[in-house]
Amino acid sequence: MRRLSAGPSDESVTVSAAPQVVPSPPTHPFLLALALVAAVFGAAAFTPAPAEGARKVFVSPGGSDGGRCTVRKPCRSFDRAYRAARPGQVVVVRAGRYPDQTIGRDRRKTSPRDVIFRPAKGARVVISTDLDVHGSHITFSGLRLLENWYAHPGAGDLTFRRMKAQRFYVTSASNVRVIRGNYGPSVNNVAQIKSATGSTVAPKNILLHRVFFHDFTRTSSEQHMECLHVMAVRGLVIRQSRFKRCSIFDVSFNLHGESGQMKGILVENNYFDRTLDGGHYAVMFADSGRCQAVVRYNTFLQGIASECAEVGRGVRIHSNILPSSPSRCGNNGYSWNWNVYERGERCGRNDRVSRVRFVGRKSFDLRLAKGASAIGRGNPNSLPRVDILGKRRPYGRRPDAGAHERH
Repeated sequence: MRRLSAGPSDESVTVSAAPQVVPSPPTHPFLLALALVAAVFGAAAFTPAPAEGARKVFVSPGGSDGGRCTVRKPCRSFDRAYRAARPGQVVVVRAGRYPDQTIGRDRRKTSPRDVIFRPAKGARVVISTDLDVHGSHITFSGLRLLENWYAHPGAGDLTFRRMKAQRFYVTSASNVRVIRGNYGPSVNNVAQIKSATGSTVAPKNILLHRVFFHDFTRTSSEQHMECLHVMAVRGLVIRQSRFKRCSIFDVSFNLHGESGQMKGILVENNYFDRTLDGGHYAVMFADSGRCQAVVRYNTFLQGIASECAEVGRGVRIHSNILPSSPSRCGNNGYSWNWNVYERGERCGRNDRVSRVRFVGRKSFDLRLAKGASAIGRGNPNSLPRVDILGKRRPYGRRPDAGAHERH
């Protein structure tokens, strides 16, 4: 398994779309399918560091695309800088405000060594509208967008690290990693992972790691609104992320488009807040055909809706903390076990119904308090190696249910 560095001060990130099963490899056919996705995802996610002393490319709001993109004659556009850079080179983005940027395809960029866009030391870089990416093998780090970024059809091997924007759109792109980003506020528009209109190509191998979604609101009750809308995907990991102040849902899985695919999904070690418009759900699987997902070790302040069609091939929900048990257990291929419900009744034989004590429920500090009923209640045979804070799991004899492992 290759590792993707999360930055000089961060622990490394294991890029995997499949649950790490302890102590033995997965034997269930669905988990084996997820493991296959993980193998492809891990290989595609590795971005080698640029060679020591490699020549840098420079871009500046006052530069010229007729220049050579050097320190004295910087480029003006990201596209020109991308084409001037060799695989593995750094594009130094000088301080200032840039207009919308579009990076086109460059057929010469076939190496897995990314072209890396990052601000100059101490520089504040702002893109006043959007960043549209059609090219491949690119890393963006530490940039601020006043609106959105787009990974367009055909783009691949893209990393968006520590980005700040209203939203993002991944459309029929592959091997896209969103790491430690901040998305929101947004009004009447949602972040989306989807197929292009009329396309049968679903987004493939998408990772959301330590992403903060917040304040996705609407101005009308007729407006459909969530923080993240997944409309089609083949291989998606949502891990160690937080969803706060979302209107109707935190995440909605709702199949749209021609690809007809919603599979290879892993949701683990996340915090899900109550939505702003009561009576809905934190996570919704709706009309998604053949759902294939594992939802494990998350902490929910609002429930999960499981409404895949009857042809659903399996959504496995275990080791979570939930405010209440589902109204129907095991319907349409869903399985519930090892969960802690704060009210209701057990769905699986290892479930527990008990009020959970958090460090700060009202402040969205969902770490387990001393003596919390979720301690030691997770599935000992299927668990992530770390919790939402990156701490070792399990700490005791058995893992704790929910996103946080109390140490």
